[in-house]
Amino acid sequence: MTTYNVLHLNFAIASMSGIPAGSQTCITSLRQNIRRIASSSSIGMVKVLTDKEGLKHTHLTNFAINLAETIKFVQQIPQANGQMQVCLPPLIENFKNLGLPWFNQDQAINPQFFQESISRFQFNVQTSGFDEANEAWLTVSKRAAQDFDKCFKTLSKNTRGFDLYELLISTPLNPNLMPSLMVSTQTKFNQTLDKEILQLICKNEINQICAVLCKSEVNINQQYVSRFIIAVQCEYINDYQDIADSSFVDEIRTLIQSYNASQVYFQPCKLNGFLRNNRFMKESPTLKAQIKLLKTYLIGTDTLIRIHPQQPSCRILYTKFKD
Repeated sequence: MTTYNVLHLNFAIASMSGIPAGSQTCITSLRQNIRRIASSSSIGMVKVLTDKEGLKHTHLTNFAINLAETIKFVQQIPQANGQMQVCLPPLIENFKNLGLPWFNQDQAINPQFFQESISRFQFNVQTSGFDEANEAWLTVSKRAAQDFDKCFKTLSKNTRGFDLYELLISTPLNPNLMPSLMVSTQTKFNQTLDKEILQLICKNEINQICAVLCKSEVNINQQYVSRFIIAVQCEYINDYQDIADSSFVDEIRTLIQSYNASQVYFQPCKLNGFLRNNRFMKESPTLKAQIKLLKTYLIGTDTLIRIHPQQPSCRILYTKFKD
């Protein structure tokens, strides 16, 4: 299983979601806290201590402090508090389903309520149903990583280098649909156009397009973004020509806007500022680091946030070269 730099991963998720990166939006910290809750052998909420004068005082246990911090995390992270219609790993989803971040204020002083909720959570994450859901989640990420590695290994083998461009199709989510249908409906529609869009992107051989990927995203502004990543063959590190023929952009814009009010943008691939350089050269000492960053954004983010629990958010639509 691929491992990702935690700081890079959280920055990638923040960039993709359109929110500031920081400790208050760190999904990896949320997952770590929930893991501690799931494995804790002591779930008592209060403890009584006696001071030097013999007076007894009630204090929160370390477990209760961690639980309170975790509830606060859920409340402030847009991907977890309902501001963004996305899917999180089964462990986090199970914790959210307890309803603790939205508990009644009258229950805040009832330790038994919290202990019963946590006992139920600890039971749920030991069931076969949870294990199956978690394994399915991990399998999607693993297969997507394998497909990515295969694609870029082939590119590195068959080219001296490549430039990455991105064609963005940004569509407002339909506010008239139920939250559970907003993303799935848009995904189904967008994927019906994949074949036509791909044909337009690749129609002119002068562009020397060697791969096309598509990353599906949802951001804090309630926009569904189809991010087409286009790899264009490059021979020399100091070759600063733009893509030879970009007429396909206007054709795609005409195609898309005949259906809805989506906006179409075409630019060097920077992934919302996550990538500093869109040129990948085979002999460059930074190539491995560049590809690792690219993989973190396109594939690594799926380990913590995706728009469908059983589908990868990044798909490889075309590769010029065979193994």
